[in-house]
Amino acid sequence: MSTQPNPSKRVRRRKKLLWHYGFPWTFVEAFKLARTLKASGADIWPPLEDELDIERDFDSGLAGTELSSQAGRGVELSRAVDILKWGTDYLQHKTQFDLQHNELPTVHTGVTGTTRRQTDVLLMASARARRVTDLNIEDLRNAGKLPEDATLAILSEYLGEPQWFMDWKYLKDHDLLDSLESGQYQAQVGIIVPQIDSAASV
Repeated sequence: MSTQPNPSKRVRRRKKLLWHYGFPWTFVEAFKLARTLKASGADIWPPLEDELDIERDFDSGLAGTELSSQAGRGVELSRAVDILKWGTDYLQHKTQFDLQHNELPTVHTGVTGTTRRQTDVLLMASARARRVTDLNIEDLRNAGKLPEDATLAILSEYLGEPQWFMDWKYLKDHDLLDSLESGQYQAQVGIIVPQIDSAASV
């Protein structure tokens, strides 16, 4: 005699993971870009104003210790925001691609632990899949869901190759962050945990 499965015991299958394809874009990348371009001696547009201090990275410990009368925010944070905006303007000028209105989703870098695991990215495309190996960039290109190759090439020159990243909000909403800290979830979705300097921090 066959028994019918108990509906209450059925395992609910999780939705496909939301992935974002793009370039990490934070204060770290913006300051690095500014220093690299200044050292190269190349013509820069928009120009790097002399009053912009680019020789040291953003210091979160200093942020908020002083107030800018113009911005109403910490001087250190204002400095970093100015560099980030300059970098966005520069890349937009070079690519002629609208980066000012480009979404900056927060993603997981794929690293284990809590070090440098969260970043924003210049978004080029999004897709859903259970594993990273199920994502096909050519399908997106053929469907017209990617910027032109020339745009990607210019951004790659300055920011490195674009990558697929896991959407942070999806991971948080599905209580997956703990398993990412151990590396367990990375193995399930088919990504290799990047090797980073243990001294690095967000």
